[in-house]
Parts: sequence; C-alpha cells; structure tokens
Amino acid sequence: MPDNAPQMTRSIKFISLWSSATIIVVAVILIGGKIEPTPWTHITVSGTECVDSSVNGWYFPSGKHRCTSTEASKGTIYRDSIYYAFQVPQVEGDEASRYSRWQWRLYGVLRLRLVLNNDNAVMKPDPPHKIILKSRLGYMNKNDHYKPTLIAANYQERKLYCVFIKKHSFDELTYDCSPQVVVVLYSVHHDHYLINILLPLFRDDTNEWVNRNFEAVKGLYITFFSLSSWYTKMLVSLQTVFFPVLATILWRFWKSFSVFERRPDHLERDLALLAVALTVMNCPLEFVTLIGDCPWLIVINDIRQTFFYASFMTFFLYLTDRHVEALVAINQKGPVHEGDTGCQEAVILIITWVCFSLTAADFIIKRLHEGMWMWEYTMGQLEIMNTCGFLLGIYCMWNVYTCVLLVIFTPFSKTPQPRGRFDMSRVVGVPLGTQQYPSFVDMRVTTL
Repeated sequence: MPDNAPQMTRSIKFISLWSSATIIVVAVILIGGKIEPTPWTHITVSGTECVDSSVNGWYFPSGKHRCTSTEASKGTIYRDSIYYAFQVPQVEGDEASRYSRWQWRLYGVLRLRLVLNNDNAVMKPDPPHKIILKSRLGYMNKNDHYKPTLIAANYQERKLYCVFIKKHSFDELTYDCSPQVVVVLYSVHHDHYLINILLPLFRDDTNEWVNRNFEAVKGLYITFFSLSSWYTKMLVSLQTVFFPVLATILWRFWKSFSVFERRPDHLERDLALLAVALTVMNCPLEFVTLIGDCPWLIVINDIRQTFFYASFMTFFLYLTDRHVEALVAINQKGPVHEGDTGCQEAVILIITWVCFSLTAADFIIKRLHEGMWMWEYTMGQLEIMNTCGFLLGIYCMWNVYTCVLLVIFTPFSKTPQPRGRFDMSRVVGVPLGTQQYPSFVDMRVTTL
C-alpha cells in the first residue's frame, strides 16, 4: 500500500461526507417545493352585513342560522346597527371544511372599501385617520357550528392611511386603505372561527362619538393567513429525524474528549455549543399542539431560534477569525505545505460562509412572510411564492452541516497527529515557549 494511502482515505471520507450532505439538502428542497410551494395559505372573506337574526348575540354569515342581510331587511337601517360577520373556514350547507391543528398560526387582516359617491359628498380621511372597531371573536368545533365560545370582545383602535385610485378591482371610484391586523392567534386549536365587527358611531366605554368620517363604508374584507399544514408536517418530520441523530453524534463527539483524556479547545467548544442549540431547536415540541391549545409555544420557539442564531454566529466568527490569522501569517512568512489538509480547511470555511449567507436569506424571507400583508399594500404582492422548499432546505442544511463538522472534528487520538500541523510560532516568529491558541489546522481532520 502506498505511503499516502491514509491521507487519501481521509480525503475520500471528507469528500463523501460533504457530498452526502449536499444531496440530502437538495432532496429536501426539491421534495418540499414539490409538495407545497409556499409555507403560508390565505383566504379573503367578504363581511356579510347583518342587521337582525342574531343567535345568542352572534351573527352568522351562512348556514341554517344565517343572519338577515341589509338587502333582505325591510326596515330602516342605521349604520351603527350593521354588524359585519366573518366565518372561516366558511360553512356551505351542512358541509364545512375546518382548520387543522398543524396550521399553528392565524392572522386576520382587515381591509375597508370606501367609495366616492358621484356627488363628491364623501370626504377623504386625512392620513392617518383613527377608526374604531367593536369586535368579537369566537371559536366553534365540529359538532357545535352554531355555538361559538367567546375568545375576546373589545374595542380596537386603528389608524388608516387611504389613497384615492381611479382604477380598482372593485367597481366605482374607491379609496384604497392600509390593511389593519384585527386577529392574531398563536395556536389554531379549533375547527372554525367567527368574527363580528361593528363600526359604532358612539363608543359606550368612553362616552364619545367616533367614526364620523366613514359614512361611505361599502364593505369590509378580512384576509386570513395561516401556516400550511403540509409545511409544518414536513418541518416537524425533519425535527423528529434530526433530533436523535444530532444528539447521538454530539454525545459521541463530547465523550471522545474524556476517552482520550484531553480538554476541548475553543473551536471545539463553540462547535459543541452550536450542536446543543440545534438539538434544542430540533426537539419536536410542536406535537404538543395536537393535544392542547398552546399559544405559549411561540415564545419557546423564539427563544430556541435566538439561541441557535447566537451560537451559529459565535462559531462562524471564531472560525473565520482563526483562518484569517493563519492567512496573514502565511503572507508574512511564506506558505507552509499542508497537502490535502489545507484544501479541506478552505472547503470548510467556504461551506461555512455559504451556510451563513443562506441563513441570512432565510431570516429575511421569514420576516417578509410575517409582514406579507404590508408588502401587498405597498407593492401589490399578496405573498412570496416558492419558498417552502428553500426554508425546509435551510433547516436541513443547519443539521447536516453541524453533523458533518462533529464527525470531522471528533478526536481519535490523545495528541494531534504531527502531519500537517501548522506551527504558528514558527510562522510568525514567536518564541516556542510563548503560549499560543491552537490554530485552525490543529482542529482539522485528524480524525479522517
């Protein structure tokens, strides 16, 4: 067997690990994008104008207890007696679709249609203009479609910014007003949700007259946003798979230090911290939402994600700094021949930068998704399409990247192998007796 056989074996293993990781990430992106193009779903519901026929104080827009609409009413109708009823998902006859507990989030964004009459008698609201909504939110389950349970009832104060446009999807001349968030649920645990909204002229809790500049409200519309159940199922599947895999590799990585009786250096500790943060984030707590109503889970998820981002940034900065220091030393004192080891270090650094760039893109896309209704108002786009596969692929990338690094940096001997060692004291001219931090090469693949 030739003398360089062990080094070639390490190189083959190094290439195989990263190639396998790339194939897994690409497969997740393709499968995720094929099954569900976007992680969010939405439906726009027009509010039914109700003036009578309430059931236990609730107005239903459809079904056997449908309210009396303004068109069907024969009496005098006053604006502050009109309730706008929204039900989602909508009930059609005796059949009704329902929300899945896998959808996790529900946001309701209100849009007003203000019409300019032909006699120009309507005054355009001066931006920003305050509007008062008296709203009630309730939920219903499969066997009690017409017995809502109250979630919240209160007055909501919002500020509108309206722009007059001559061409609109509606007929007539219309003001296009900014969307207003009226419903935020951090747990979708029930089958149906019912909203009743009144635009009062008199606010009884403060004894003041309100909404005087909104005489020409022609209709109310709410767009309901929720996470796609397919997206959340695929995400939880990735968590369920990677949680035991990463935990096992991390345990093996940390145990090797006690077996070979040496302490982990700075880079290895940062890598272990990254693996711990990702293991915590992989824990599939979302299964709890299938059992109970868990609006508090979003707080835990935010903490887990913050912990991961901080750990990843710490590892990324330290790894980059170590490599930059080594390059400065080489430029000053001349190159040190490292063979395949130097190439492997460069590959690891490049992959780390790619992961960092994609993580930044993932963070931005998630923020855009959370504010998609504002982007729709300013740019005319209701949602960002074809991102489900990308977001799932990024989550998979974090896991395979960390797993591969743990395998690469797991020590298999008590002392580093002399081949390829980067003697920083010799390169930069520092006396040998001076204490130095281990260089990036010291952390390299002595294990491969």
